[in-house]
Amino acid sequence: MEQHDKIMPRRFRGGLKLLPNKIQSTLTPIRHVPVPDRLVIPLCQHIGREAVPLVKAGDKVLKGQPLGAADGDVSAPVHAPTSGTVESIGMHPIPHPGGLSALCVVLRSDGQDQAIDTGLACLDYLSLSPEEIQNRIQRAGITGLGGAMYPTAAKMSKAEDRGIKALIVNAAECEPIISCDDMLMREHADELITGIQIMLHAMSAPRALIGIERDKKRAITALEKALAKIGDERIVLRKIYSIYPAGGERQLVQVLTGQEVPHDGFPQDIGYLSQNVGTALAIKHALIDGQPLISRITTVAGKGVHLPGNFEVRLGTPIADLVAACGGYHDGAEAMLMGGPMMGFSLTDDRLPVIKGTNCIAVAGPSELQQTDFAMPCIRCGKCAQVCPAHLQPEELYWQIKGGDLDKAAKLSVGACIECGCCDYVCPSHIPLAQYFRYAKAELSARDRQQQKSQLAKHRFEDREARIRIEEDARQARLTARKKRLAEGSQQERERQIAASVQRAQAKADTGAEPDKDFGQ
Repeated sequence: MEQHDKIMPRRFRGGLKLLPNKIQSTLTPIRHVPVPDRLVIPLCQHIGREAVPLVKAGDKVLKGQPLGAADGDVSAPVHAPTSGTVESIGMHPIPHPGGLSALCVVLRSDGQDQAIDTGLACLDYLSLSPEEIQNRIQRAGITGLGGAMYPTAAKMSKAEDRGIKALIVNAAECEPIISCDDMLMREHADELITGIQIMLHAMSAPRALIGIERDKKRAITALEKALAKIGDERIVLRKIYSIYPAGGERQLVQVLTGQEVPHDGFPQDIGYLSQNVGTALAIKHALIDGQPLISRITTVAGKGVHLPGNFEVRLGTPIADLVAACGGYHDGAEAMLMGGPMMGFSLTDDRLPVIKGTNCIAVAGPSELQQTDFAMPCIRCGKCAQVCPAHLQPEELYWQIKGGDLDKAAKLSVGACIECGCCDYVCPSHIPLAQYFRYAKAELSARDRQQQKSQLAKHRFEDREARIRIEEDARQARLTARKKRLAEGSQQERERQIAASVQRAQAKADTGAEPDKDFGQ
């Protein structure tokens, strides 16, 4: 019996028991949002470098055609969600906690939805090598669809180098309101299992562990039927406790395997690779159906809309179209988030586009907004440390960050914070702790990037100075050699002239002529 079969699902340290509040968006099947007349497709919908534009204004494109090429290993291409004409390429606002803008391709749909042959499909995927499958996954622009948006092929290749003991399939979806993965598993269980099998082959992994919360009964039933039909003993379904944030990558690995991921490491470092169920489905669509990542399932929930639900939506679709598919806003709609109530961030404009990481749009009504007073002083109650799933001391981190000592915060492992918001939830003083930690991580990351740039500039300067010294030494050597040659040439010329004068004098003496007047002078 394998070691993984002996390990029963367990709890991780900390976390919260939250009301799931998912019924409102799971009462109806997944619906489809019509293709909009105009789509705004950001060229960076992933962690890493922005895709390089492959089209220009006026170009006609087909569905699935690349609009941007990956720029390096940690990057991903972007594809046309439908057929139409490129209207423009420029900076547009995108969904981002900082309200940033990014380079986007604006596509005007022609209403035909005509697709290109992408060359991705291979029904007999077992005939492909793991490297070829990873290459097709990369060409399909597939990224993690659970929120991190890390390019999937790059993640696979790094894990394969270390050797994989098991693929961890994240089906937990622990945050309240969000139900896109739940509905995906209910309606696409067979396709999901095929995607998992493709990933196992792509990484040469011996087995896969699917971690799903026990309260997702209909999804569990659908997965059990799909597994029984396929009969692949490498894939094991594990039911875990519904404790937030059980869907965190590190927490799920610990629950399923009993092993903890180091604070400064990744699951790959201990032999595990985690992928979201949405990512697995996207891989099936790419390798079997030949479709790159041009759409995703997104939850729209909250009392601020008439008919909450889950929707298959093309990337680049305005969020306003999603809301319209829900019957529009209620009069009492007061706030909009991308993501769930714990880790989501505010949106101020529903004209922003749906991107690869848009797993949920939450539109809150008045009774759903958490009314809190202004932040009060920390009373050192320690509740934040009790619920922290990352084994941190949020109280100490807060004091160090508030005092401006980011170096001390770094030593206290603020980088290990997963920004789950558990500490915010239990803080009686209503201190926005996660915001402090997010700020510190961003500042430390920016400082590291600046230090890397400074080091790079220093190395370039030192290399330039060394190159100049080498060139100067070579120039001096050439100059010295030239002077030496000139000096030797002058001496030889003087000796030649003297010899010639002696010969002339000798010749005149032999003929009786007078010698040269200047001879011997």
